[in-house]
Amino acid sequence: ARSPRTQGTPCACEAPRPLPCAAPRSPEGCRGCPTLQAPQRQPTWSWPEVEGQRIDREGYTLIWDEQIRFPKMIAYELTRKELNGSKSCGVRYHSDPDVDEYSDKGYQGAADQGFEKGHLLPAAHSRFSVKSCLDASYYSNIQPQRDSLNRGAWKASDDRAELLVKRHGVVYVHSGPVPIYSDSLPSGMPLPSGFWKVLIYPDGVLWKKESYLFTQEPKRYTLPEMECGDDIAIEWLIGFEPFDRSKF
Repeated sequence: ARSPRTQGTPCACEAPRPLPCAAPRSPEGCRGCPTLQAPQRQPTWSWPEVEGQRIDREGYTLIWDEQIRFPKMIAYELTRKELNGSKSCGVRYHSDPDVDEYSDKGYQGAADQGFEKGHLLPAAHSRFSVKSCLDASYYSNIQPQRDSLNRGAWKASDDRAELLVKRHGVVYVHSGPVPIYSDSLPSGMPLPSGFWKVLIYPDGVLWKKESYLFTQEPKRYTLPEMECGDDIAIEWLIGFEPFDRSKF
């Protein structure tokens, strides 16, 4: 997993759709189309417009909301090579030196209410370097999740991302909490009413997208039950567009 970025400027004819190209593909190759940044990393057209403190790390990018002390979203890239990393993440939880997050004390009494620490970026997607392991273990990357969600549909969404990587070589992930808080833990830490996750991946010359909206209800749901036909509902709940849907 790496922070979203782009590299190089090859001919746009070689870039997967839906990047705009002035000339059609042909057996003869490029017909003189302009050069564009190809989406070898995060597609430039997919980064959402969202306010907040942006922190770029080796394993992911974090958009932080200082008022609620929670992330608005995280974004990361996962490739086959990174998925096969073997670094040990050691201690699972660390204080974040860059933000004022809820630390271990905030989770006191969580288990009694059926909640536990859930990673937005899973540790299993961060084992390609020691630094990426440390980044993933910051409390800013961890949220209070219903245990049935953390071990159920949320875990299944991580497994789904891994399957897509094995099939297509790379997956880009945007995820975060639904910023609606109607309850809190005994410590005063607010409980998100749910979570969202969007997966984007190349399939031939096209980009495909899968959108999921997770509830914090105690019932154990399956991943297909959490899938959205479109991410308009997610945008309405979080206040920004997770990806540019006009490209799909």
